[in-house]
Amino acid sequence: MNSIDLYEKIPEDEKHFPVRLMKTYGITMFGPHWHEHTELLFFTSGKSRVHCGEENFSVKGGDLIVVNSNELHFKEYSDLAQYYCMILNPSFFSDVAFDNIKIKTLIIGDSFVKKCFNEIFKENDEKKDGYKMAIKSRAYALMRYLWQNYGISGGEESAGTSASKWLGGALQYISEHYTEKISLDALAEQFFISKFYLTRVFKEQFGVSINTYILNL
Repeated sequence: MNSIDLYEKIPEDEKHFPVRLMKTYGITMFGPHWHEHTELLFFTSGKSRVHCGEENFSVKGGDLIVVNSNELHFKEYSDLAQYYCMILNPSFFSDVAFDNIKIKTLIIGDSFVKKCFNEIFKENDEKKDGYKMAIKSRAYALMRYLWQNYGISGGEESAGTSASKWLGGALQYISEHYTEKISLDALAEQFFISKFYLTRVFKEQFGVSINTYILNL
């Protein structure tokens, strides 16, 4: 069960461009957090350790870490590791059947993955006409490749697995509107679920009721 205190709200995406790109160099680390976004860390050089869920992984240049939606993760201190970070908003998958799919966490030395990341960040650096279209196209190609070659079917959904489709969105909505009167009925309707399912799963996942969480905010 992820702690609600460790939820990270990802900044708003640029309109119609649900991809965030960052290059990281030098002394780096980040603490435990989770979000509904899919995050990919492609290491170009150096060594480090990354923790995802209940496992930890040693990584080096050429390795990819895939942080699946709602997965708690953090990176240990390292002063030599350099990596590309790509964060995909859930809306990136809104027009494709990506429900209940997970990707293997550690992918070692895959030349196609390296090629995709180099092309994506080259497009982002040069920013030629249509570069956003090129980035989205290459990101789709990368995710299709990962799905085909490293995908893990989730099988039958538990309440927590099913909740991953709407839970992050509910948290984001609450964080933006907690100073207002929030109707649980209206909140549930946004995600096409019942109020009773919403309140039950929220309590199961975070150990507090929605009303208590809003009051604490």
